[in-house]
Amino acid sequence: MKTEIDFKVKVILVDDEPLALKVIESYLEGLENIEILATFTDAIKAFTYLQQNKVDLLFLDIQMPMLNGLELIRTMVNPPAVIITTAFREYAVESFDLDVIDYLLKPISFERFLKSIQKYYRTISKEFKNSEIEKHESKNEPKAIFVKENKKMFKLAFDKIKYIESLKDYVRFHTNDKNVICKMSMVELENRLPIDQFMRVHRSYIIPIKRIQAFSASSINLPEIKIPIGNTYKLITLKRLKFLLK
Repeated sequence: MKTEIDFKVKVILVDDEPLALKVIESYLEGLENIEILATFTDAIKAFTYLQQNKVDLLFLDIQMPMLNGLELIRTMVNPPAVIITTAFREYAVESFDLDVIDYLLKPISFERFLKSIQKYYRTISKEFKNSEIEKHESKNEPKAIFVKENKKMFKLAFDKIKYIESLKDYVRFHTNDKNVICKMSMVELENRLPIDQFMRVHRSYIIPIKRIQAFSASSINLPEIKIPIGNTYKLITLKRLKFLLK
């Protein structure tokens, strides 16, 4: 399955401070697969541009005259991916409620900026994988996983797994029948589980999507347990959960 970013990411920048725009521009110019379409110091002009052009990624300031950054996002029916660039911390929660990719505080270092770009690439790669899986769903797909506990192999049906827990170098499968512990990393296990049925929400937990009963910004309720959402996984987890509810 092809998941590489093999197209130009079309980007625009919106900030009422010309110097801030130049900083982001200079960071982007050294990156491959990025095409800066336009820069704006006026959010209203940016809104008009967005209505008439396809944009993949928007770098957006918040505090601007006439129309602020968060208001701009709300005015769009189908906004592009957004990375906030601001000097103000207090808008972070509201921004993530609007599904922004990342929240960068000025002054923005190049290292922090690169992490934000990587978040964007990870997000669109996962969305690509999800869409490809949905296109190629088949009744012949595996419905169980074989794992080894001590010297015995166990077949664990996906629909009987309650949740999976990390124990350092081991993982524990909580199932309807019994708990099974095997030596395996969470990364290895993620690669063996179907992405349309399971999701990793914490460095220590993988959960079956169909068992989710409720969720908040910090945790997910399963029938048996409340699972915390790890900070590293929060953005992609909440974006995916909100997508599943549509």
